[in-house]
Amino acid sequence: MRVALVNMPWPTLSWPNLAISLLDTVLTGLGHQVTQLYENLTFAEHVLRATGGEVTPDDYLMIAENGHEHGAGEWVFTSSLYRPGWRLDEYTARLREDGFPLVDQVIRLHGLAPAYIAAAADRVLAGDPDLVGLTTTFAQTVPILALAAELKRRRPGLPIVAGGANCDDVMGVALHRNFPILDYVVQGEGERPLTELMAALAGERELSTVTGLCWRDERGTTVVNPLGPGMTAGDRLPVAHVRPYFDIVSEGLIRSWMDVPYMRLETSRGCWWGEKRQCTFCGLNAATIGYRTKPPERAWAEIERAVTEFGVLDIALTDNILDPAYFDTLLPRLAATDWDLRIFYEVKSNLRPDQMRILAAAGVTEVQPGIESLASGPLALMDKGATGAAQVRALRLFREHGIFPSWNYLFGFPGEDWARDYRPVVEQIAALVHLPPPRTVQRITLERFAPLFERPELGIDDPRAAAEWYAMIFDLPAAELTDLAYFFRYEPKGITDEQAAELSAAVENWQRAYEHSTLTYRTAGQDLQICDRRVGRFGGDFVLSGWEAVVYLSLERHLTVSGLAAALRAGDHPAETDRLLALLTRWQQLGLVYRDGDGWVALALPADPRITNGWRDRGDLVAG
Repeated sequence: MRVALVNMPWPTLSWPNLAISLLDTVLTGLGHQVTQLYENLTFAEHVLRATGGEVTPDDYLMIAENGHEHGAGEWVFTSSLYRPGWRLDEYTARLREDGFPLVDQVIRLHGLAPAYIAAAADRVLAGDPDLVGLTTTFAQTVPILALAAELKRRRPGLPIVAGGANCDDVMGVALHRNFPILDYVVQGEGERPLTELMAALAGERELSTVTGLCWRDERGTTVVNPLGPGMTAGDRLPVAHVRPYFDIVSEGLIRSWMDVPYMRLETSRGCWWGEKRQCTFCGLNAATIGYRTKPPERAWAEIERAVTEFGVLDIALTDNILDPAYFDTLLPRLAATDWDLRIFYEVKSNLRPDQMRILAAAGVTEVQPGIESLASGPLALMDKGATGAAQVRALRLFREHGIFPSWNYLFGFPGEDWARDYRPVVEQIAALVHLPPPRTVQRITLERFAPLFERPELGIDDPRAAAEWYAMIFDLPAAELTDLAYFFRYEPKGITDEQAAELSAAVENWQRAYEHSTLTYRTAGQDLQICDRRVGRFGGDFVLSGWEAVVYLSLERHLTVSGLAAALRAGDHPAETDRLLALLTRWQQLGLVYRDGDGWVALALPADPRITNGWRDRGDLVAG
């Protein structure tokens, strides 16, 4: 069979779509002829040309990255799925009320969508496919429905199958039930169901036996097959066929807008932390949270192929969390190469200094470590398994090792308290400006599958109803929207918007100061020389001598006063708790330590003597 696998807007433009790349490998292995269509790239180019460069790929990425929680990308394509101007005034008023910055661009893209969908259908049908596969995650549902509707208008008998994260559980059932233009919807991971579906379409098995498939019986009623036991083991995960993406992007107009294209790979699926204690706000993974990891030899081979076959040194891993075993296997092997890699991984924040060094040596330059907050109260409400002082230590270690942590400051958890959980952080942010700041400050969203959604006893017991924008986009009854939705409305919990604005203002100051701030120390015998060049402070140099230097270096780890005293006594140093508390309080006033409840941690980084700050870098001072 000829199969077209289509990646509709709004995934990022900078790397291959892993879903269609993996399924291409599976289908090709079964003897089918596969065509990958990167319609997200084509749409960005179409918009650039149609607007004369007034709406750019940068705008596309802004809508893709920041619009999915508002439904912006979905609404763009309602002009094709339903009609131009679909609920225009109501929806755009809501976008403006939410402070979304690209409302005018969204309206313009809405007007361009019908012509684009018609051209996209031309491209799909040009290959005369026997089956079309559409993937949907986050804001891709209306785009795939718009394309499916156009394909069915032209070729009513063309089978269309949808899959992806938006098809998990009841969402996929609702999608199939309400949109007959989709013949089949696959729930869960796609490799096994698609293999079985191809056999069913060839008459080799019954549709009723296809794992996790939504299909219609002779009466047109949706039938939902069970998911079945087990998930694909790590050593049996397919290798993504990414060549089509790199061929397309190398020839397209969009390439000039990229820094470099990334390779998108996976070395594991699921989340080993989530298996133990799922973060309460996280709705990722659904039924596939079970952790499976590729053997390090497989992971190495795929990364080696990225470098040697495609010449790609920038690699973004899809893993929800790094396999700790890779610190002894994959990462040292990468470190031993002469490749100038830039790797992105999601990690747990509680990494040791030696693990940080291994990451840096392997070429890991950016991580998503799940910092989320710098206060123990909200972190406990999230079930993160970390304290505020531990998260600050992690930020310090990432800065020390040249690894950038991408993180957001989350708030809005039931049970949090401004005076206890946020004011102490705000009051200390000026001392943190030399550490990597959060990208944003944001109230948590209520996501399907998250413990906060599944367990009302955690504090969000509102009746489950889809976020307001779903009703402005989909022409469906409220009950169907509730089944279709991933984001849900609820009465805001935790701190007020006014209090959150105070936190945001402090973080904005942090973001502005970060690139220009340092706080470092150097050892000189038994002394510790601390150099403070943080923006917003007068700056200064401090010398900690003897016992004080020992105390400060002991706070490389986050410790309570009693824990610090025990560590000092173990080294035969004085450890009177009153004296320690007085010293720590003085250091906190100077911004040399961070306090979170009864936990303390040092803020200064070891200095690299080869690097100085400010005017001392200027060559004209030593030019003779």
